Amino acid sequence: GVRLVGSEMCIRDSRSKCLKFFEVSRMDVLCKTDADVAEKENLEQTAQLELICAGLAAGTSIIDGVPQSKAIDTTIKALKAFNISVDKIPSMIMGCIALQITGNGHPVANADYIDCGESITALRHFLPLAATLNCPLSFMGRGELANYTLQPYYDIFDEQGIQHFACDGALPVTVNGRLQPGTFSFGENVNSCL
Repeated sequence: GVRLVGSEMCIRDSRSKCLKFFEVSRMDVLCKTDADVAEKENLEQTAQLELICAGLAAGTSIIDGVPQSKAIDTTIKALKAFNISVDKIPSMIMGCIALQITGNGHPVANADYIDCGESITALRHFLPLAATLNCPLSFMGRGELANYTLQPYYDIFDEQGIQHFACDGALPVTVNGRLQPGTFSFGENVNSCL
């Protein structure tokens, strides 16, 4: 497994704004002001990826310093839908949560659908994973995510014979098949969120 422990401190700059430093692993430091929404979203996306990696690994991982958000809740629910154990444990960082995640290295579908809420990060990582399981799994979403084009994924699925059923190319979508290893590329015109 993986063990990531974060720390947080507050210092004042010359304008008396509080700057927060969040230490991830290996001394990677992210700096943000309390009002900086873009950095908050980046921190959430980084935490989501840490949770997904921990869930796909064989063994138990502990991740501390996870921000509390709807995107994190969505990721936790999705991990559980892949039969990955996720438990909240006491955090060493005020305002954050710590999670103990146990995966066996071979996720299986433990649900009929995954609700990605408004999280493109959850959708873009769990959709291809579902396409490896050789059983039908549906994805839903809300807000802008519900209308987000998934055509780049569908093109790859078509090349590999992965079944996919969607309404007008957007969510909800059901995938079924066994995606084979390979190198996959998206065109330059694809939004970087994919």
